[in-house]
Amino acid sequence: MTLNASLDAALKGAAPLVCLLVAVDLPGHGIRVTDGAGQVVFAGETYNGEDAVYGVLDAIEGASEQVGTEAPTIRFTFLPASLPALADITSPSNQGAAVKIWFGAVEPSTGLLIGEPELLFLGELDTAEVDASETATIITFDVASAWERLFEQSEGQRLNNTFHQSIWPGEKGFEFVTQIQREEPWGYDGPRPYIVTDVIGGQPGTGTAPGMGGGGGYGGGGGGSRDVQMDQY
Repeated sequence: MTLNASLDAALKGAAPLVCLLVAVDLPGHGIRVTDGAGQVVFAGETYNGEDAVYGVLDAIEGASEQVGTEAPTIRFTFLPASLPALADITSPSNQGAAVKIWFGAVEPSTGLLIGEPELLFLGELDTAEVDASETATIITFDVASAWERLFEQSEGQRLNNTFHQSIWPGEKGFEFVTQIQREEPWGYDGPRPYIVTDVIGGQPGTGTAPGMGGGGGYGGGGGGSRDVQMDQY
């Protein structure tokens, strides 16, 4: 993604003053924090160095732009303001809360953003891990991207007759299906999936197109009542 022209020019200058902006939309509270002790206004909202309820942003790990074969994740650490805040922010009800992280630059003389910040990450809260010691309490949040939902299992909602008829009663397209094999690749360099040949009522033909009745496709062999062959697509 191309950087905003003003932001790009500022970053190429001498000693730019950069900042991170983090927005977390919890069910009962919106966190708007920036790294450091300052205050930044962006899109009509004020990002402070400390959230009045939940504390201070400590660090952000894993923010990078790349092409890969895994769903991207990021993590950030928080220093909670109090024990009630610690218990509240780690509540399971906060899982799935929207998280946005921007990278920008600030004009030191005015405290205003230069150009438009770059959106580094858009995702949702996944898990929270608490590390408490005598000197500090740190909460580490793992944030997953929207692509993470593609890995969620939906057992019982795959190609089976019971689930199919629960959605379309009386439709028996899966009633006599005993086995379907399909590869499900992930990532930009994954192989294209295959669907194995399925035969109903006879032997598969050897031609280039399905045959109906007795034919097995163009120039094919002796088929049955219906031959279906699906190849790589």
